[in-house]
Amino acid sequence: MAKDKVNHITQWQSKAKRMYKEYSRFLKNLKHKNSRLIDQIAQQNTDIAYSLLDCRSCANCCKTLSPIVKHSDIKRISKHLGMREMVFISTYLTTDSNNDYIMKSVPCPFLLDNNMCSIYDIRPIDCSDYPHTHQVNFKNLIDYHNKNILSCPISHYVVDGMMKAIK
Repeated sequence: MAKDKVNHITQWQSKAKRMYKEYSRFLKNLKHKNSRLIDQIAQQNTDIAYSLLDCRSCANCCKTLSPIVKHSDIKRISKHLGMREMVFISTYLTTDSNNDYIMKSVPCPFLLDNNMCSIYDIRPIDCSDYPHTHQVNFKNLIDYHNKNILSCPISHYVVDGMMKAIK
């Protein structure tokens, strides 16, 4: 792994904490900017972030967050595991304050010791879409991005890069 990759993985969280208020203000102010431009800059920074950072060297999302697990995810994963849906739900899931299903425990029970996902090909949609920086209407997900900069080096890299590009 290149030295830049190692440095960013090890140093992103302290910078994110130190600059959190500034990042939050920046994200809030995006609501008044051109959506197309925001999406374009977010996508450019997302592409760069994924070229520099390897999620498997971090896996902080799997270690500290719990994705929303939709019914289609439950069907797909329980079938793959050879479990009835209700058994899968009672074994692995609970509900959050919005009555959405989420993983019962963190770290994720499907995270392996080598930071790989044991159900990667059929993981929940929320996992495959994380950290949501590549999605259209970036500024509609500002609350997610604001939280994610403290949980994900990709999110941090994207927001930090956007802040430098949009002054």
